[in-house]
Amino acid sequence: MRLAHVIIDIPTRALDSAFDYLVPASMKTCEVGCCVLVDFGNRPVVAYVIGLEDVDPDLDLGKYKFIREVLSAPYFDAVSATCAEWIAQEYAAVLSETIHLFAPPGGAPKVKQVADEHGTTTWELVPPGAGPVDDRWARITET
Repeated sequence: MRLAHVIIDIPTRALDSAFDYLVPASMKTCEVGCCVLVDFGNRPVVAYVIGLEDVDPDLDLGKYKFIREVLSAPYFDAVSATCAEWIAQEYAAVLSETIHLFAPPGGAPKVKQVADEHGTTTWELVPPGAGPVDDRWARITET
């Protein structure tokens, strides 16, 4: 059994350390740098894997939750994760924000709450994507 150390993608100093989640045995694609979906509190959130370790199967694993889904290929490696932690400590930055420095622009998925026509709210995954392209050009003209 493997244990993943993840950084929750919520930019606040209160959540500025890694949380541990179990990696299901069937989930072979979970690596350092992957963006994953986990349950945090009573809702799903996006997180980044910054470390993996093998744990003894005899250890009491009842206090850990499982990773729900791997959302991306690795954005960064273990060295980059260590660098992000150093940046956060050195410059008093939030760790989830320094992790974004190693992700591609627009590359992080988000989770948002949506309500249907009956007023029931659910959580929906918003896939990553770049914003609209501004195709206006500036040029020098004669005055």
